[in-house]
Order: sequence, then C-alpha cells, then structure tokens
Amino acid sequence: MRPKALLFCGFLLPFLAGCSEPGSVEPGHEKGAYFDVPGLVREQVAVLNRQQPAFKKTVWVNSQKPETQQLQQVDWNEELQHFLEIDLNKKALAGGYTVTEENSEAGKRTLYRRNPDVSAPIQLLEVVHDQQNQVRKLRAISEEKNALFFSREERVFQLNNNNRLQNYQVSGVQKVLLFDSLRYSAQAERATLLP
Repeated sequence: MRPKALLFCGFLLPFLAGCSEPGSVEPGHEKGAYFDVPGLVREQVAVLNRQQPAFKKTVWVNSQKPETQQLQQVDWNEELQHFLEIDLNKKALAGGYTVTEENSEAGKRTLYRRNPDVSAPIQLLEVVHDQQNQVRKLRAISEEKNALFFSREERVFQLNNNNRLQNYQVSGVQKVLLFDSLRYSAQAERATLLP
C-alpha cells in the first residue's frame, strides 16, 4: 500500500474499528423540536451493554476483501458513537430542518431535511414508525465539504419487533485533496432475533 493510502486509511481506521472517542451530550442541546436520535440510541446502548448480545460485523474498504468478525463484550456507547452524533436538537439548529410526514398502512415515515441556509453535517434524517408508533428504522445522510476535504456518509439503524437493535450500517466515501477516494462500509447484524 502506498504511504498516502496508509495515511488516508489511518484517518478512517478508528471509525471502522468502532474505536472513536465516546462523546457526551453537548451544552446547547434542546429537547423536543425534532426526533431525539441520541435518546433512542442511548436506550439501546443501555440494553446492549447489559445483555451483550452477539453481533456479526463486516467491514469493507475500497475494493479490498470484506472482513467479518463476531462482536462480543462490546462497549456499545463507543460502537454506536456515529449514531449518537445525529443530534438535530442542538440550539444552533433550531428551525434548521423542514419536517414532512407520510402515513401509510405500514406506519409513518418522517423526513427532516436540512434547510439550504443551515451549516450542519446531517442533510437528511428519516425516521420510520410502524402501526403501533414504534420506531423501526433511522436513516441519516451526512455530508461535509471544503476546499480540501469531502465526505458523504449514510447511517442506518434498524430495530426488530422486540424494540431492540437488529442491525446497523455506516457507509460512505471520503476524498482528501491529492489522495484517492476512500469508499467504506461497516455493517453489523444481531446473531439471534431475540434480545
């Protein structure tokens, strides 16, 4: 692997390994304006840390062969950090998203779209509820860019019928000036259907 590629992969490795620094709730956070993603994820983290269910995680970078491992005895706060960061209820983002809802026989789909004049990484948040108004799926699109860097990422978080995390995925592309694009995907699925 070329030195540039090693440096670039080193930039992404903490994420792919699930080893990013755990975060805390930031000052300037407001409840109630939009769906509380960190609250839902923290509830799941508490259950996962207590029960430690087995998950199978597959990581793929560029065209390399995917690597799969069994996750056991995981710090779920750290593993799910990218989902805890999806927080539209910060005071600075008040009024920053347009909300639309679609109802169907299967349930409700709510979209939170970032307004054009707002500077925030989360462009879109989709929250899917079933007929019993239980959250079944979260999907967020994040995009950041400047003259030297571009990053686009999709994060998906799905719950099973027992309201427990069933699977999650983070995939995207990063491009740094003078380096090749880096495409990646990390996805994990619960090994059993029961909590």
